Amino acid sequence: MVEKRTVLKKHIPPKRDNIVLSVGEKVEVGKEYTSNQEWKNWVWCISKNSNLTGWVPKQYLRINGNVGTVVKAYSSVELLVTNGDELTVHFYLNGWGWCTDTNDNQGWVPQENFE
Repeated sequence: MVEKRTVLKKHIPPKRDNIVLSVGEKVEVGKEYTSNQEWKNWVWCISKNSNLTGWVPKQYLRINGNVGTVVKAYSSVELLVTNGDELTVHFYLNGWGWCTDTNDNQGWVPQENFE
């Protein structure tokens, strides 16, 4: 399902390195995100390969205790978007959409920020 959407609310990604994970990679699994009820099933992880940190969807991990094995490749890149920007949404997950902007940049945008 690919959809065209218009941004209604600006989204500014946090200033931090992005965690990029490959299938089979191990991560240390930390706390689950609880601040927004629309954003369930995100866990804070530390890559055992790169030591980079970021929020990862639980659905992309097989978790055993505090160690997760990546079952689907993942990137935590978020898109900077402003009101009126046009996006192509490739899929939705846990309150976010994986999107492409008109400059072919890809990343996550909160669903609440677009129509």
